[in-house]
Amino acid sequence: MPELVQAVHALRRCRPQVLWLSDNYISTISDLGTLTRLRDLNLARNDIAVIGDSLLANTALETLNLADNAIGSFKVGHQTLA
Repeated sequence: MPELVQAVHALRRCRPQVLWLSDNYISTISDLGTLTRLRDLNLARNDIAVIGDSLLANTALETLNLADNAIGSFKVGHQTLA
């Protein structure tokens, strides 16, 4: 989704700590890892099926809402949690 990529690039300058992107038909979250100061990320009710390593750089993340997505597993480093 090019719109999300453009939005994330613009947000990097703001360095947000809270980001709510629920109900946006988002299917890929690969660029969110560049927002390393995020503490609260809401991605509920989107079309996300794969997390992969996309959030590993978000080490400040305290709250993550992925409710009502199509996620089948989480990949953590080299392990998959089902």
